[in-house]
Amino acid sequence: MDIEKKVYKIDLLEDSTAIAQKETTSTDEVISFLRYPLRKGEYFSTPDGTFLRWNPLKDIEYDDVTTRDKDGKLDMYSFSIFKPLIHRSSFFPDSYRLPSTCEELLKTKEGRDIMLRIVVDERMKNIGTKKYLKVQFDGLKKSGLACIENEDMGIFDVALLTECNQLIDVASGRRHDVSINVESLAPLRLVHLLSEYPNLQSIITSNIRDLQLAEADEYEDGLEEDDKYEQPNVEYIEPAYEEGLEEVQENIEPEYEEGLEES
Repeated sequence: MDIEKKVYKIDLLEDSTAIAQKETTSTDEVISFLRYPLRKGEYFSTPDGTFLRWNPLKDIEYDDVTTRDKDGKLDMYSFSIFKPLIHRSSFFPDSYRLPSTCEELLKTKEGRDIMLRIVVDERMKNIGTKKYLKVQFDGLKKSGLACIENEDMGIFDVALLTECNQLIDVASGRRHDVSINVESLAPLRLVHLLSEYPNLQSIITSNIRDLQLAEADEYEDGLEEDDKYEQPNVEYIEPAYEEGLEEVQENIEPEYEEGLEES
């Protein structure tokens, strides 16, 4: 963003070298331009006749922009909020919305941090539908984001939403930093499907690893408890066994020696 001009800036790079730039005040124009190859099925041509090619699903970097207000306070804007609307021609249009202009985005205020919790709707899952997931927001009371909680989602819908490091409540003009809770997804063995969604994939993988470590610790604790009960039995058995050997030797050895003398 250009804070002074209140415009979005799109830098088109080749090997880290800028070859073109586009500026616009409109959020919809940003989305439309970045989706150009998907919408048109052709390369974008600059006014000087240069053809530009990019894959909207893989070649776009969504930067975070930090600004400082007149009081010296830092504000962070995450452009990951654009990702769902660039990957999809439509992404829950009644629930997921962005400010219509760069200026409106800059006017949003920092809200409280929220937890996006993914929930399995067991009834929907049991009847075989693919959209058996819901999201819930911990830390939000009254918010325009609450309508997202009413949406039935599939795993790729949820995965795309979790690519957003911030969510914006357009109604209240608040930006919320987001963390993700994936406890309900760990048992579903879906992580191999999520290579295109690194946020969710890494969080689930980390969650599974933590669960495995916890189970290993519990197993080792169980072994230690077993040792405490078994060890005393060893101490009582060994002396009795050795005493029995001594008695056998005392009774057998003299007879064996007497037999040798008679021979």
